Amino acid sequence: MKYVLVLILLALGAIVPVPVNGQPGEIVLYMDTYGNGNWLCWYDDAYYTTELRRVYVMHEGTGGATGSRFRLEESSHLGFAYGLAMSAYTVTGRGDLEGLTVEYGVCLEGNILIAEVIYSTFYESTPCSFIAPVAHAEVQSGEIEVTLCDGTVAVAGARPLTVNPRDWFDYQCVPWCTDPIPVEPTTWGRIKALYSE
Repeated sequence: MKYVLVLILLALGAIVPVPVNGQPGEIVLYMDTYGNGNWLCWYDDAYYTTELRRVYVMHEGTGGATGSRFRLEESSHLGFAYGLAMSAYTVTGRGDLEGLTVEYGVCLEGNILIAEVIYSTFYESTPCSFIAPVAHAEVQSGEIEVTLCDGTVAVAGARPLTVNPRDWFDYQCVPWCTDPIPVEPTTWGRIKALYSE
């Protein structure tokens, strides 16, 4: 019986990714739809009637970090206006201008909710608009930087938030994550448009 239990635990360990010490991870943006904790990497204006939008900034897959520096870049036809960044950690800067510096205060690993950014809306965003984590304006490397627990600085990856991930009449843009998008009837032309660049 103990042998079987050990095999099951080893199999689960091989399936579940574990952050490696020194791994910087990535900065990922999500929209928590309906307040149910279901993290979505896409957002549809049609589902919301309020004027405020909340974007959650996660530091995912880190093997251990004490802070991060990034900026939030908005596509040109995004109907959102940056308002305020809130966090349980120390945050300096403005996310849409020079960028945010988030100091965690301790060494953290795994997946960490590092900020909640509130946007106001003025008009409906065009299909395939986005908010993307990019390099902080003061970072000379041009990359998103993460301070690891040993004090070294590493380059982190990023995944943006897609806003209005489909045009009902022409095409559907592919979001940057695997969360499902409701499927609607389509034509062969729309399907071909997904794969032509």
